[in-house]
Amino acid sequence: MAKKKESTLINMLVALLVITAVSGGVLGLVYGMTKDAIAEVDQKKNEAAIQAVLPLEGEINYEADTMQFSYEGVNTTFPCNLAFDANGNFQGAAVKTSESGFGGKIDMMVGFLADGTIKGTSVLSHAETPGLGANMTGKFKDQFVDKNPADYKLTVTKDGGNVDAITAATITSRAFSKAVDKAYQAFMANKAQFMNNAPAEEIVTEAEETNETEEGGQSMLLGCCPTLATTTSAINGMSMGLATTFVLVLSNIFISLLKGFIPDKVRIPCFIVVIASFVTLVQLLMQAYVPDIYETLGLFIPLIVVNCIVLGRAEAFASKNPVWPSLLDGLGMGLGFTLALTLLGCIREFLGSGSIFGLTILPETANILVFILPPGAFICLGFVIAIVNKLKKESH
Repeated sequence: MAKKKESTLINMLVALLVITAVSGGVLGLVYGMTKDAIAEVDQKKNEAAIQAVLPLEGEINYEADTMQFSYEGVNTTFPCNLAFDANGNFQGAAVKTSESGFGGKIDMMVGFLADGTIKGTSVLSHAETPGLGANMTGKFKDQFVDKNPADYKLTVTKDGGNVDAITAATITSRAFSKAVDKAYQAFMANKAQFMNNAPAEEIVTEAEETNETEEGGQSMLLGCCPTLATTTSAINGMSMGLATTFVLVLSNIFISLLKGFIPDKVRIPCFIVVIASFVTLVQLLMQAYVPDIYETLGLFIPLIVVNCIVLGRAEAFASKNPVWPSLLDGLGMGLGFTLALTLLGCIREFLGSGSIFGLTILPETANILVFILPPGAFICLGFVIAIVNKLKKESH
């Protein structure tokens, strides 16, 4: 009996070791294949943002300098890119800044002329609600251009400032304005060094002795994540569904192949390792080759690991059936999930934004903003389920 238990334990350890080792090796290989593409995407995005916020004639240093500034008692580091004219005179700087918004951290770049006038703003990444907070990337940011914070108060009008907030997205508007204000204050505190063209290591202001950094927090409901978070538009719902389908198909195939190798007592941990590996694979590939979609869904892609449909099909079907039926099961379930998310996305985008797949159909005045918010997802999902149940009942 003791030898049998020892043998079972060894089999469990070997299965876990082999699966994690192979998964780690594959992910390491994919990372090596995609890291240059990801780095190139990030570099191009950064350079494009610098040119957008600081469209000046002259030379821009794309190698970032750094400066520090104590904002509200927190010692914060601000990467910045300096611009000089042909004679070496300082023209302005593009400053990276961030602030916590409604859905998470908002990363931005703000361009300033030498006198502190805002030349432009660009949002690098965010997790704000599509159709609401995400509107900060549109006309909202234009009101900051050519404004000097010395006489333009960088707070929303309801707080006594000059910034017109985005409708139904005051938290995002406040975060955007505060991020610009942080960049402005840091820029003005360091402008003397910029004017003197000081080396990067000298571009530091006195700050309180603290290493605190601000992180954007986010709270999410795991089970409802696809419905609440990604179906605010048809393209987002479809993209999330296809990413989940990819994971479903591949995880079903590999779990079906390994079902005889994986001991029953460690099947769930092994399944999770396989699923997590494919989710990471999807994340790397999207980040490298479809960065725009990754920008929108990147926050939620890791949650595919805990999506009940993926682990459920691995446990209920792939671990008990041959490869081909398991592949078809994953494909069928994935496409059905994609159809459901796309349908919800179409309904919510049409009612909340007046468009479908980005094509405007209704005027902005006809938009019902609640359908872009989480309650809208519950409302739409409830009606869709009711209609499906009604049709099923009539067909019997």
